[in-house]
Amino acid sequence: MRSFESNIQDLYREWHRDHELSKKANQRRLLLSHIIGKAWEMVDDRTIISGFRDANHFPVGPRDANGIFRTYLLPLPQDAVVDK
Repeated sequence: MRSFESNIQDLYREWHRDHELSKKANQRRLLLSHIIGKAWEMVDDRTIISGFRDANHFPVGPRDANGIFRTYLLPLPQDAVVDK
């Protein structure tokens, strides 16, 4: 599988085949943000999971009765703007 950085480079080159480099910094930042977002979409979920395993980053904390990692949210206040 191709690396995340390779995906970014490929998307950047592909964009520049049809477009000129913008002279405005805010447009260049926007372009890079879009390219990075697309590159993340190209990464397989299993690759991310195995990366966390290899780095030994597992969720540590409260577990439910089945041994699954859970966080328990506080009840919403009366004036909450989101649904439960």
